Amino acid sequence: MISYLILFFWALGASTILPLSSEATLIYYLKTGLNPLLLLISAGVGNTLGSIINYYLGKKGREYLIEKNRVSQESLSKILPKNLKKIGGIKLPFKPGFNPVG
Repeated sequence: MISYLILFFWALGASTILPLSSEATLIYYLKTGLNPLLLLISAGVGNTLGSIINYYLGKKGREYLIEKNRVSQESLSKILPKNLKKIGGIKLPFKPGFNPVG
C-alpha cells in the first residue's frame, strides 16, 4: 500500500515544479509485480492533481503580480496572445514539456 502512496506523491511532485521523473518510478514499481491498474491510477491521479495545482498557482500568481504592481495587465495581455498565436491552442498538447501522463 505504501508503494502506491509513494508513487502518487512522486507523480504529484513531478507534475509540479520538482525535477522528478514519475515514469521511471512507475516502471520500477511495475517490475516489482504490484497491481498495474492501481499503479496507473496512483500515477494518473498524482499527475492530474499536480496539473490542477499548477493551474491554480498560475492563475493566482498572475493576479498577485498585477495586484503588487510587479507586472502590468497590458504586458501580460501582449505576451499571452503572442504565445498562443505562435503555438496555437490546438497544438498545445503536443508542445514539448506538456506531459499529461508523467
